[in-house]
Amino acid sequence: MPALVQASAGLNLHEVETVAFESYASLGAIRVEPFTRFKISLLSKWGLEYVEPKRGFETVGGYDLLKDYVKRRIIDLVKNPEEASRYGLSIPRGVILFGLRGPGSWFARAMAAEVGLPMIHRRS
Repeated sequence: MPALVQASAGLNLHEVETVAFESYASLGAIRVEPFTRFKISLLSKWGLEYVEPKRGFETVGGYDLLKDYVKRRIIDLVKNPEEASRYGLSIPRGVILFGLRGPGSWFARAMAAEVGLPMIHRRS
C-alpha cells in the first residue's frame, strides 16, 4: 500500500484534504509526516497517547510464559506474514491488554518494541 494512502487511512475526506493542503503549503509537497502529526493530535484530544517504545522484553523481569506465548503467537506472525499465511493464520490487527497500571503497561510497551510498532496508551 502506498505510504500516503496508509497514512491517510481512518481519516475522512475533509481531514485528508486539510492535511494535504497544509502539507503542500508548508513543505511544498504532500508528505506522510503531517498525516502522522495530525493523527497524534487527534489521539491526544481523546485522552490517548501515541508511544514509540524503545525497550523490549529484555527489560521485563519474570512473565516468561507470557513472553514466550506472545513471541510465538503475535510477534512471529507480525514479523513473518508470509509464513503465517502459509499456515492459514491471519495477522493480528491489534492487541488489547487490560489490567492494573504498572507492570502491564511496562509489558505492553516492551511488546510494542519487540514487534517494532508504536502503541496507543490511555492517559490516566
